[in-house]
Amino acid sequence: MEGFRGKIIYDLDDDMLDAEGLAKRTGRNERDLIETTSRIIAFINLADLITVSTPALLDRVHELSPRGELVLLENCLDAELWQLNSSPRANARNKTDSDPIRIGYIGTPTHDQDLEIVVEAIQRIERDFGKKIEVEVIGAFEGKEPMFGRKIPLPEKNAYPDFVNWLIKKVNWDIGIIPLRDDVFNRSKSYLKFLEYSALRLAIICSDVDTYRPVGRHRENALMVANDTESWYKALREMIVDRQLRERLASEAHRMVCERYTITANIDRYYKLLDRILAK
Repeated sequence: MEGFRGKIIYDLDDDMLDAEGLAKRTGRNERDLIETTSRIIAFINLADLITVSTPALLDRVHELSPRGELVLLENCLDAELWQLNSSPRANARNKTDSDPIRIGYIGTPTHDQDLEIVVEAIQRIERDFGKKIEVEVIGAFEGKEPMFGRKIPLPEKNAYPDFVNWLIKKVNWDIGIIPLRDDVFNRSKSYLKFLEYSALRLAIICSDVDTYRPVGRHRENALMVANDTESWYKALREMIVDRQLRERLASEAHRMVCERYTITANIDRYYKLLDRILAK
């Protein structure tokens, strides 16, 4: 259509502007990553609307003085994709006291440094409980022996909707762990993993860091713990032996996501934002 100019909306969910931080986590050459960050800056400068998922990212992008509108738009889940309104999985409902307690982690190879926080604690737990527990790790320890537990191979189809469908079928855990180092790069991360674990009805043990404090409530919907071996060990042990605690925390986290952190629950905000940008 002659004279029509579309609008460019650019979304940022990690500090992809931190080439040094990315290099440390990915093992890639920092010079190559600087080229990537330059392209991201170019997109930011072209965009009519830039959305970011955390206050730290908002400050980071604001420093670039983008010409477009900059908005904090926190992550939410697609309720239909995550099957939030479905009943608990049959394998979870039919669990008996004689079944092992299953502990799991979902991440990427860039999180190996975060997993180092819990290595000694989980190794102690594995020695203490033996076959009474099982530990599984999805996505981390790529190309290397796991520091604990066993690796679950990733599916061939890794587009997000396919991955979510695979997780819903594959994950049969009682406890989900979210260790995260408190460093500059991680302070820009969103709390998406907490929402995803909540959607999977896991009892969550999470690092007590700024990234997860907006959603994590200690002893209400998770155990929020300090990043030291003893704190993680005690939290893991308590969660393993106390079934009522696990069920209560998992239920409350799932309720929170369903009520507050879905696209549907925030749909008016999306529409108003789009209307405002399109009207300019």
